[in-house]
Amino acid sequence: MSYCLRRFLGACALFFCIGAQAQVAPLPAAETLQALARHPQWLRLLHVGKDGRSEIHSSEFFLSRDGATDPQAELQATLQALLAPQGADADSHARCRFPARALWLAQQRALPAHALPHAACPRLAAWARIERLRSVSLLLVSGYFGNPASSFGHSLLRLNTEDGSASDGLVDLGVNFGALVPDGESTLVYVVKGLSGGYQAGFSDKPYYSHDLIYSRTEFRDMWDHELELDEGERLMLVYHLWEIVGKKFTYYFLKENCAYRMAELLALVRNDDLLERSGLWFAPVEMFHRLQESEGRSGRRWFRAIRFIPSAERVLRHEFGALDEEQARVANALIEHGAAEPKNELRTLASAQQIGVLDTLMAYYNYRMAAEEPHVAAETRQAKDGVVRARLQLPPSPPSGAAIAPERSPAEGTPPMLAAIGVGHDARTGDFVRLHWAPFSYELSGHNALAGGELVVLDTVVDVGRSGHVTLDTLDVIRVKKFNATPTRIAGESWLSWQVRLGARREFVGGEQRVRVGGTFGGGYAAQWSDALTVYAIVDGVALGNPASVGIEPQFGVVAHGDRWKLWLETGTRYESAARHWTPRHHAEVTGRLSANSAVRLELGYDGAARSALSLIRYW
Repeated sequence: MSYCLRRFLGACALFFCIGAQAQVAPLPAAETLQALARHPQWLRLLHVGKDGRSEIHSSEFFLSRDGATDPQAELQATLQALLAPQGADADSHARCRFPARALWLAQQRALPAHALPHAACPRLAAWARIERLRSVSLLLVSGYFGNPASSFGHSLLRLNTEDGSASDGLVDLGVNFGALVPDGESTLVYVVKGLSGGYQAGFSDKPYYSHDLIYSRTEFRDMWDHELELDEGERLMLVYHLWEIVGKKFTYYFLKENCAYRMAELLALVRNDDLLERSGLWFAPVEMFHRLQESEGRSGRRWFRAIRFIPSAERVLRHEFGALDEEQARVANALIEHGAAEPKNELRTLASAQQIGVLDTLMAYYNYRMAAEEPHVAAETRQAKDGVVRARLQLPPSPPSGAAIAPERSPAEGTPPMLAAIGVGHDARTGDFVRLHWAPFSYELSGHNALAGGELVVLDTVVDVGRSGHVTLDTLDVIRVKKFNATPTRIAGESWLSWQVRLGARREFVGGEQRVRVGGTFGGGYAAQWSDALTVYAIVDGVALGNPASVGIEPQFGVVAHGDRWKLWLETGTRYESAARHWTPRHHAEVTGRLSANSAVRLELGYDGAARSALSLIRYW
């Protein structure tokens, strides 16, 4: 028997192996039961919400008939079940069904302290691989615009074993939380039901490679592996409680009671720290990581032992293409364009080592294409990959070449997503004003938490208060998205399109009259990354606005540049509308300087027929 397994069995005997004896131990006194039933950790174990009711809907999670609404009744039923004699099936005993409850009650000295017969929990031990478990990782997944609920990112857990460390954890157990959505559900129905609590949700357990296949290799999303700094007791509490709640049903709200919210609940249980104290109507995955940073400041204990960047399959592919020399890249793109079923003719101009580089890159490319085309992979894609594999087998093996992929900074290392600002400004038409600015989720282009190549901003609200006290809505962007495809590596057949969309209301001057106009813009164009610190773009927007009803077109040219503590965004363009029947120049500039981890100062300059300027102090949290 291994040392780790002996330690696990010893922990079982210490914490939750409460077997039968000649005389069953008595329950704690009534006063003790009442105090334990009100303890925050017990309420977290039951997932009791602010209304005093458990948020878990599965009846098998409760041992008392009234357990969902009465924490004390559930506590008493749990203690009785833990003290009950063990039957032939150890796995069906309460100590194996609810090991986290047993562990916590033992820590609170609510269970007998004397030694009792031991009974292991084979199913739990096999599921969690307790004898090989070395750590737990919390993963942050970047946003995915193919699914509205995934635009803000995702989070999940992985139970790391010694075996998994040799294969990037692909064989380890991943634990995910998500909505149970019927196949074929339309996007509109999904959004409505996701916002209104129309779906049930739950924790699921699958090998981590299934999550890697979806996020990295199908949706092409980067991930950041945050290995948690937990002691043995904290790690056991987390794993034991996961065992208790996998498969249990919750209600799903993708704005708040989502994957990040549930993961924060789990971590709050581990250290008795309320990570959701300031959560309002909104809780995005990245916010959880900022709450953990705040927790470190309060407790002096760090949450993360190490952070590792896991690039998406698309990023890996572009890195491999970027490592090719000019002639290799030309040949690789020619093979993609003309078909690679018989690549020998194109490869003849290259030396053997260069051919190996091209073929290895093409294998990565066709793996990427096949994942993107699932579940209906084109026959041409399969044939091309087969041709590349045949050609590669005729060349000698070689070690991986090229430098490692430079890690991207985690979104959790930027400023928090909620923004509030106050400033002063001047408009040539209306005079001086005080500016109030708020957004619950702001990955803005000119901020220090911007997405790689774009922005995602929700409910961005700007209000100006004039000298007379008159309040005017300047901006209400319900959603604003920019997606720049600015990579310097171009691959044949891959989209180069950059795009942006905005829906909401803005104050504009029409015929010299100030009006709030509701509508939106949507456009596409081209972006290029000239250096690590400089991106340029040209986009043509279509415009549809009301008050008065009008459609139009707006070509724009922009520049985004940044240093360590500053960010610059310049945009110039002109708009033509059917209502006005003339072109109106429109220019905008923003310079943001970071003052601290959670604050910045911003200067804005604009022109849309008249000049406007504003200077604001920004706070993020």
